[in-house]
Amino acid sequence: MNVKNFFTRVTVVVLACLLILMGVGNLLSDDNKKEEVARVGKEVITLDEYKSLYQNYGEQISRSDVSEEQVKRLKYDLLNALIEQKLLFNLMSDLGLAVGEESIKDHIKNTRYFQNDKGEFDKEKFHETLNGLHMTEAEYVAKLEKILPAMMLITSLFHDNYPVTFGEKIDEQIYKNRYQTRVVDIVKITQDAVTNIPEPDDRALLDLYEKNKSHFYSPEYRIAQYISLGQKYFEDQIQITNEEVSHIIEQQELKDQRDIFNLIFHVKEEAEAARKVLEEGKMSFEQVVEEFGKTTPEETRINNVTKDFLPEGMREKVFTLKAGDVSEVLASNFGWHIIKVENTHQISDENLADLKKNIRSALTNQKSFEKVNDFINQVNYKIYNGATIEGVSNEYNLPIQTIGPVDSNGKDQSGNSVGSSNDLISFIFSRETDQKGYFKGVGDAVVSVKIVDIIPPKLQSFEEGKASVIDLWRNKFIKERMFKIGQEVAAQLKEKADLERTQGMELIKGQQIHRNEADQQGYPFSFIEEIFNMKTIGSVTDPIQHNDEIIIGILKEMYSSNGKLNTFDTGKRVMISLKEQLISYLESKYKVEVNHAVLDDM
Repeated sequence: MNVKNFFTRVTVVVLACLLILMGVGNLLSDDNKKEEVARVGKEVITLDEYKSLYQNYGEQISRSDVSEEQVKRLKYDLLNALIEQKLLFNLMSDLGLAVGEESIKDHIKNTRYFQNDKGEFDKEKFHETLNGLHMTEAEYVAKLEKILPAMMLITSLFHDNYPVTFGEKIDEQIYKNRYQTRVVDIVKITQDAVTNIPEPDDRALLDLYEKNKSHFYSPEYRIAQYISLGQKYFEDQIQITNEEVSHIIEQQELKDQRDIFNLIFHVKEEAEAARKVLEEGKMSFEQVVEEFGKTTPEETRINNVTKDFLPEGMREKVFTLKAGDVSEVLASNFGWHIIKVENTHQISDENLADLKKNIRSALTNQKSFEKVNDFINQVNYKIYNGATIEGVSNEYNLPIQTIGPVDSNGKDQSGNSVGSSNDLISFIFSRETDQKGYFKGVGDAVVSVKIVDIIPPKLQSFEEGKASVIDLWRNKFIKERMFKIGQEVAAQLKEKADLERTQGMELIKGQQIHRNEADQQGYPFSFIEEIFNMKTIGSVTDPIQHNDEIIIGILKEMYSSNGKLNTFDTGKRVMISLKEQLISYLESKYKVEVNHAVLDDM
């Protein structure tokens, strides 16, 4: 069995943001906001902790065309990542698992923030960084003592590149189930289906107003001063020499390349049998590929391979081969390989120019990243010791900008957009007037904020907000009536009655739903799951609200994919499934309580 891109590294999310959550950026967060998002056994997820993770994804949300359903799923996916972390902390505590002093030392020595330009541990930089984070060495070690046991357990159980396989037949069944396609007819019910909307009386409106006062507040507005430094500010301080680029190319031997045929097996005995046939001269390499690998030579070809592209244990063995030579059986995390070198050559001039450009870009990003962290550590240490945003502005010659009054949606008091990024607005509304203006990565920039004034929300009187109350009443009436129509239609369909089309109802035939592309199909996740839980043709879903419409699905066909099995992808999903079973067990062992109102208000 051949996997062409066998060197591609796949990542199983075994513990989302485990170390990042206590990394440089988030160690700067203040602890004065203790509102709880969730309780997990003996552990607590604070609002500040959750926001720190959520804001890291803000740029992706603001730059993408995402639906309200997708944003909601992201909120809960990130919360689940934190819950997983806290569940493991509970388990570590109950088991009494701890790491030794040597493991703590090794982790600190291998943390890039504490290393010099040569990648060596720098004790002075270590203490300088901790000072910038307002932490003592003992406090940092205490954090590691809590986090490292969970990290080491989960990574040892669910190693990213471990190729799980149950044999080709079972793997094929897993694949076919995962990549199933179902064809459905979808009934869509819109607001046009609701006619003869009555006029509400004042008593009903006043009752709705009293029950939903939170809807009738003018928003909170803020005025803030801020300093924002984009990536260019730091890149302008960096110079990458031609010598640096050339040194990397020479050091990593990137000019020396091979064009190879890579035949990969998942069973060692099969690889050895194929190699024996080659040794005995009974078949050519090309014939072995087709007979044993069940593929074609072209499918196994990989051109312009460099040493660093290969797994470490295979590099020297492959690069000592001459053109036309065939390797012995070589082992890697991906299986057992027989590699034939088709050609040895130096990199082309065109590819060398691209390589130098990519290396220069990577070095710029690396040094820019280091500049950013050096700046944050240095300036935040000064702010910790009393420096103000004005003082930082004067010392570093940085302009201070003012924004506001602005609400949390980025609009001024007239309802017009102020044109600032969602990341900046979110950061402003995560701060308080008495908080120090620590610099922090916000989107593409490094930002310090000083809250100048907070204009609190004001409750509108019934008369002031009457027009909004009427709109709320109408929307509620329409939504309830649409759902009732949806229930009636679903009942008719389940009884195999003919669908009577009316105003505001649309039938969309032959929609293909792919299980492995749930995020990309524009339908709610719950709708797709219900479709794939159906067992018989003609089954009907319950009505589901989606984008101000009601949708109902009728299953028409179901079939498996004819695509090609990727055993490593299948194995990866099995590892995820095993991890989900562990998390499910821990959720039954430790009580999980979520404050959904806090999430919905974000």
